[in-house]
Amino acid sequence: MVSGSEPRGGRWVLAGFGIFARNQLARWFRVAVAAVNRIAALTSIEAYPFWALVIVGIDVLVIYGLAAYGDRLGTPA
Repeated sequence: MVSGSEPRGGRWVLAGFGIFARNQLARWFRVAVAAVNRIAALTSIEAYPFWALVIVGIDVLVIYGLAAYGDRLGTPA
């Protein structure tokens, strides 16, 4: 196996569980991942314009949801 080609999906799954556990580090990790994914989707906009815009839209919603409402998860209504 080539160095650096190990699967990285486990970190994202752990971050997902961390968000459900109301971990702030996991929340901001996912915001950073969505921001990088948004930039990566913009680089492919010439080849796949529709799908790139769909991914950018989803990433914007993820960033907004985690940044705006992630802190309120632990507070009672």
